[in-house]
Amino acid sequence: MRFFHNKVKHSLIEYASNHDNSSLLDVGMGRGGDLLKWRKCNIRKVVGYDPNKISVDDAHKRLLNLPTNNLDYSFYCCLDMNELDLSKKSFSIVSCQFAIHYFFSDITTVRHLLLDIKRNLKRNGFFIGTFMNADKVNEFLIDNTFMNNAIMIKKFNTTLDRLGETIHVHLAGTLYFSEDCVSIEYMVYPDILITECENVGLKLVSITPFEKHFSESNYNITLDESHRQCSFMYSSFVFQLIK
Repeated sequence: MRFFHNKVKHSLIEYASNHDNSSLLDVGMGRGGDLLKWRKCNIRKVVGYDPNKISVDDAHKRLLNLPTNNLDYSFYCCLDMNELDLSKKSFSIVSCQFAIHYFFSDITTVRHLLLDIKRNLKRNGFFIGTFMNADKVNEFLIDNTFMNNAIMIKKFNTTLDRLGETIHVHLAGTLYFSEDCVSIEYMVYPDILITECENVGLKLVSITPFEKHFSESNYNITLDESHRQCSFMYSSFVFQLIK
């Protein structure tokens, strides 16, 4: 499943970099798992940030083992991109992979993120990412819970505006969550994401379920039923800044 998800991310980065491969801002970069993808897509400048210092330190270690001729990659530990010394309109791509849910606690946080993205994205640049699709998750929940051999999800609340709906997620056998650890996340509804992006001039290009990515791929990947259910809860998104 991890191999498949990495292929989806690579396809998004490759799509965006085919248009302008000069620079990328990574929101919630984690351990820098996309380093090789950026390099393969000929992206010369990357700025990434994440609030977890251990993750950022791991990303720096990965960077040390990567040939970096003509590459300008820098990573920072912070909560907000405004803490970074960034030139406005300096990135052709903003990427947020499996992390945008952290910003869906309330409408103010969502809008703050998207306005920051707009400020730092070049005209006609792309905002790309992957997320757990709340509409898909709700299809699986029974009494606000779903569990199989790959994933456990428990939903704790609902809200009138569908923002701040909290879930606990445990992915079995991953690098990111130990066996006794869960991730506290917020539900991301595609229609809210689309509306809020378009309100700041980020025009929808596509929201694609991972099920479609899987059916259209030629990766020769086999997923058992549990991992298929887990994977197909996710979707990718592509927006383009038009104003």
